[in-house]
Amino acid sequence: MSKGPMMPFGGKTRAGEAERVIEPAPTQAPRQSQSPPQRALEPPTPPIKTVLGPGCIVEGKLVCAGPTQLDGKVSGELVADDFLLIDRNASIQADLNVQEVIVRGAVKGNIRASRRVTLEETAQVEGDVAAPAVEMRIGAQMSGKIDVIHHARENASSATPREPAYQPHVPHQTPAFHQQPFPPPSQAAPAGASSREPSPAFVAFDDGAERSGF
Repeated sequence: MSKGPMMPFGGKTRAGEAERVIEPAPTQAPRQSQSPPQRALEPPTPPIKTVLGPGCIVEGKLVCAGPTQLDGKVSGELVADDFLLIDRNASIQADLNVQEVIVRGAVKGNIRASRRVTLEETAQVEGDVAAPAVEMRIGAQMSGKIDVIHHARENASSATPREPAYQPHVPHQTPAFHQQPFPPPSQAAPAGASSREPSPAFVAFDDGAERSGF
């Protein structure tokens, strides 16, 4: 029966024999995933109900009801009471009066929105932009001025009631009147009675009318 090597007395190793030291394996720090910075979350666009295709050409006034996407050509005037998307292939030569619009194509005209205007990277705008909120992405081209309007503040100031102008207090004046003397008695007073009986009073007002019974 074979036995393993025996340790010498006292627990000491033999001369020339190296001691083995077992060290724990180094722990590695967890790697951090380096992901590119994400752009801020964009507001979701409503579902499109109307699409004007690339082959469509509109000349005159175009009125859009509901969320609309434009891929064709429009010249004249454009009115939209809801969300409007001007895609990359669109070419608009008109003034826009909309609620909210995202521009990816070419627009030559003024844009006025009651809520928001977004110019994305491929947008090309020649004209002025006016809206409560305007967002312009890197790469978008624009030639014109931007006017940030605040409808809420304007409406609040216009809705504030104005104080009435100061008017001096004028005391109420009653119409002046003159009391005429009693008319002379037509008959002589009987003996033992007063020399004159009271008669109804006649009052003359400024309007010239006479009223009795006072």
